[in-house]
Amino acid sequence: MDSQASSEDLLGPRIDAGAESIHRLGSCVARVALVVATLAAATATGLGVTLALPATVGAVTPDSETQATAPSWAGYIGIGSYGAVSTTLVVPAATCAPGENSSASFWAGIGGYQSATVEQAGVESACQAGHPAYWAWWEAYGGSPSSGPLTEVRVDPGDTIRATVFDRGGGTYAMTVTDATSRTVQSATATVAGALDSSIECIAEDPRGTGGQVPYTDYGTVTFSSCLAGGVESSSGTVLSDGLPVGVGTLVRITGVTGGNGVNAAVSPISDGTSFTVTREFPPVYTPPLGRPVIGMAPMPDGSGYWLVNGAGAVSAHGAARLHGSMAGHRLDSPVVSIVSTPSGLGYWLVASDGGVFCFGDATYAGSMGGRHLTDPVVSLAPGPGGRTYWLVASDGGVFAFGTAFHGSMGGQYLAKPVLGIDTDPATGGYWLVASDGGVFAFNASFLGSTGATPPGSPIHSFDTTTSGHGYWLVSSDGGVYPFGDAVDYGGGSGVTSTAPMVGVAVDAATDGYWLVSADGTVTARNATWFGDF
Repeated sequence: MDSQASSEDLLGPRIDAGAESIHRLGSCVARVALVVATLAAATATGLGVTLALPATVGAVTPDSETQATAPSWAGYIGIGSYGAVSTTLVVPAATCAPGENSSASFWAGIGGYQSATVEQAGVESACQAGHPAYWAWWEAYGGSPSSGPLTEVRVDPGDTIRATVFDRGGGTYAMTVTDATSRTVQSATATVAGALDSSIECIAEDPRGTGGQVPYTDYGTVTFSSCLAGGVESSSGTVLSDGLPVGVGTLVRITGVTGGNGVNAAVSPISDGTSFTVTREFPPVYTPPLGRPVIGMAPMPDGSGYWLVNGAGAVSAHGAARLHGSMAGHRLDSPVVSIVSTPSGLGYWLVASDGGVFCFGDATYAGSMGGRHLTDPVVSLAPGPGGRTYWLVASDGGVFAFGTAFHGSMGGQYLAKPVLGIDTDPATGGYWLVASDGGVFAFNASFLGSTGATPPGSPIHSFDTTTSGHGYWLVSSDGGVYPFGDAVDYGGGSGVTSTAPMVGVAVDAATDGYWLVSADGTVTARNATWFGDF
């Protein structure tokens, strides 16, 4: 299955994985409605599954195995000049949460390993609005991609499936799926210009949409058997007979790490050179999409994920971030205006404009302004040193300290524009206040610059600091990014992925890049790992 290529996808060794499942559906669009929500933007613009290989992979000799990771594939790759591949698998049952839209693919293919073409046949286990769905498909990617469902194959969980791809010569490939349980079979043929029969694959895959993996269906374990190569010349030049176990040649074992969904796919050792299992591990809590508008985001402290929140207090978790609860469905006197992660990443605070503070996970309650008279609404929270206390700030610059030191405020002083946020200076333990004209006010914190003297054309809407504490970004509602100190401008979001106003920025501590989120829930990753939109 192909992916929407990003700049990160185009670097280093690649597994190129064919066209997205949205292209397979054809006349089955009504049956597989999940793609409307999760893959609508996944028009193929190229291939790209980055493979993390050990440094010794170039020296791998025939009859050996090496291991690697990829963001969406899990299984085995046989490297060599291959004219056919086949595998048998048992269709795993999909476990679906209410309202869940997700997908998982299981297939055999030729090519795709460090090449621009791949030919595949397989089955899908998916969730559509919370209901399990299964179907067979084929795909040929390269030049003009072609694909479609194999509607004559009746697929149910527990069925035994045989998937086969065969090079008929002249760039023409036959792709067949046989359901031995329902006794149905269907084939498709396609011509692929410039195809390279350089590898075969037997793979479980987390499909990819624009920018990253779609939600990965919880299928438990899938069993592959009889992963065979036919018409093969190995990398050592030896001509092999049809039906040779893939495990006798140059073999790459791929363990899937789906960074977009915080799910691992563990691959067992191969048995008799043909059989193995793939187990989906660490299933995240499925979170239905947020209602619009989204009002902010909070990152995991290690950069492994983030949370998004809307004004009703509904929270969605992405990547390794876990859902610890929300205010969705609860009556709120005032809307939620901010979400802030705890230093451990095991919880978060939600803040409402009346100063109410709601704690989830390991976030501690140290007090609030809820029920008290406020001259102006509260706009944000910043954790104090140690992460068990915090400051609140109102739009007039007033700061309220709960369990931590008060370093000053702009309350009662003239402001050209209202304050929009507060953030902790990790280097000093103080804090910065930021106004919508880009004015920055440092309290026991380092002043590194501002746009207050020459405000941008669009108001500043969000603010975050670099991991060192020696820099920060200001982001305007039109997606403009203004870096100060050691912050680096990796690009904005104005009109690139969304036309909705930008409402949040969050640092990716793993890369020192950042994410931008717009009011429609679109997340733009800048030198950061994309973990999905709302």
